[in-house]
Amino acid sequence: MNTLYKTMLKSLVLAVLTFSITQVSAQIIFDNFDSYNVGSTTGTNAPHWSTWSGNVGGTEDGVVIDDQAFSAPNSMLIAEGEIQDVLLLLGNKTSGRYLLRWMCYVQGGSSAYYNIQESETPGVAWNLDVFFGTDAMGNPSTGGTGLVSQTGTTFTYPEDTWFMVSHDIDLDNNELKLYIDGQMVEQMPYNGNLGAVDFYSINNQNHYYIDDVLFTNTPALVTFKVDLGEMTPDPAGVFLAGSMNGWTDEAMTNSSGTIWEITKVIDAGTEVFYKFKNGPDGWETAIVPDGDLSPCGADDGFGNYNRQLSVLGDADLDAVCIGWCVTCDMVSSVEDDRLAEAVSISPNPAASFINLEYSFEQNTNLAVKILNSLGQVVIQKQLTHALSGTEQIDISSLPGGAYFVLLSNGKGTSSQKLIVR
Repeated sequence: MNTLYKTMLKSLVLAVLTFSITQVSAQIIFDNFDSYNVGSTTGTNAPHWSTWSGNVGGTEDGVVIDDQAFSAPNSMLIAEGEIQDVLLLLGNKTSGRYLLRWMCYVQGGSSAYYNIQESETPGVAWNLDVFFGTDAMGNPSTGGTGLVSQTGTTFTYPEDTWFMVSHDIDLDNNELKLYIDGQMVEQMPYNGNLGAVDFYSINNQNHYYIDDVLFTNTPALVTFKVDLGEMTPDPAGVFLAGSMNGWTDEAMTNSSGTIWEITKVIDAGTEVFYKFKNGPDGWETAIVPDGDLSPCGADDGFGNYNRQLSVLGDADLDAVCIGWCVTCDMVSSVEDDRLAEAVSISPNPAASFINLEYSFEQNTNLAVKILNSLGQVVIQKQLTHALSGTEQIDISSLPGGAYFVLLSNGKGTSSQKLIVR
């Protein structure tokens, strides 16, 4: 399971690098401690961290360390000694449905404990108490065994490795679901508000780490957008298909110009895989340049790639060019560069002829024009279905001077200076 969660987190980071998310209103908290100085306390770094007493910066506060981390380099340590009493403030929520999760590492033979408080002002009510390697009185028990004190439910968890602790809390329907390492271990009534999480050092054997804390609304509204600026839209429509809809076609709306979009309701905290389609059979194939695994792609098992996104909350994704990981205005620039790399000219300077050496990944129609210093076309040639080879062009009729060789393949253009002697 640890490998799965690392993959999920990696895809989250890569998706953020690739897609510009212009709206994430439902993401209330995401904290991986990586921007904090090692040795500092959590309460002095962010307003969503506090302590039971309300005093931050002292021994009661969480400590930022780098000797353990799920997403390197940092995490928060709750050590032994019954001193630390750290609050994650959740905003005193009275309605709605929320995802609350973090990665946890319990040192072998050690204990861990947290509770969910009714209010950000601690001590009003304990709505959930979860113990790891300890009984409900804080006495050490069998390692790898946990307990929900409200119901007496026991569960297992791995020691000396990272695992996910996740809660689905529905305040409107008074229900809480608890997941440990991806498995639901408790489904129970939840009465009251959602105030804070209390990470407490419960005994002298207590020693655990917290990383990648996420608190967000669920479900989330995600708007997917695709730009068909590089191709003609199919009369039958443009579609979105993916893991969130059983890979069935859902028609997208032409919102403006060449942009098509659709908004989906997706549970926060899930990872989705998807493709855009231009027409019923117009699946995206290689959505990554040069066939390399890309920040927006995951191998689909058939030699191509699916787009992927980890949903943290409401998101309005920027439009990407169909078949690409980037916007359409960037595609032209990429194609220009690829064309320039695929064709070389020699000799240069030249007197009677030049050789165009080319190597394309697929059959390409290439237009070649030689322009003089006035911009007039003096020689032109068309190569069809060019793949790899050399084309010789006679330039013996050209007076000496500077010229430009203009190349075009319908997707990109490239020009190179040529000196004729």
